Amino acid sequence: MSYPPPGGAYPQPGYPAPPPPAYGAPPPPAPVYVQQPPPQSDNKSSGFLGGCLAAMCCCFLCEECCL
Repeated sequence: MSYPPPGGAYPQPGYPAPPPPAYGAPPPPAPVYVQQPPPQSDNKSSGFLGGCLAAMCCCFLCEECCL
């Protein structure tokens, strides 16, 4: 008889045998969150031109009301 025996080794003295491999269903996959892009506005007065028009209206109203 040879040492260690064929087909596996004995656990070392003083140490418990390792646990058997655990088989079962894999954990469920993590949820995937997708960030949606902001909605596109169809407002025609947005952007640079809209800002300029708003500033001119504001200046006009301030001038009419304050002077």
